[in-house]
Amino acid sequence: MRTMTQTKTLLLELLALLALAALLGAAMNVVRPQPLPWLGSGMPAQEAAPSAQDVAPGGVHEIPVIGTAAAMGLVASGGALFVDARYVEDFASGHLPGAVSVPPGVFEDEIAALLGPVPGDRPLVLYCSSLSCPMSHELALGLEYMGYTDIYVYAEGFAGWVAADGAVEVAQ
Repeated sequence: MRTMTQTKTLLLELLALLALAALLGAAMNVVRPQPLPWLGSGMPAQEAAPSAQDVAPGGVHEIPVIGTAAAMGLVASGGALFVDARYVEDFASGHLPGAVSVPPGVFEDEIAALLGPVPGDRPLVLYCSSLSCPMSHELALGLEYMGYTDIYVYAEGFAGWVAADGAVEVAQ
């Protein structure tokens, strides 16, 4: 059995090791190129959900977001290629007129084949089910990575389109 003196010595050594570890950690943080914050989680603040205005910049990762009125105008004019980011089954049951399906989990070479040659002056408008659906934003990031530059997200998605009595095509 340990004596009281041995226990105190052990506790003091343990405290000294903890203090040394904390000091080394603090020193490493100071010399880092981007030091971690001393307070808070260090994670960026959550962005607000996309607004439903006709043109609302500031979607996830700064992908511009358009609303239903702008989407309807682009469909009517044929000024953009609409890309449905929902699952194949959802696309088959109904989609925006002229939309191309690029479902989740498709590889880069398949995406390029599905989209075909997109003229540089023709924007891509991505959509999925509704405001709460992240798949169009995820696809937008993938397309940016692939080199596409003129990308927008129709945040209200298929639900917003149907609610505004927009025309719907069904796959055959």
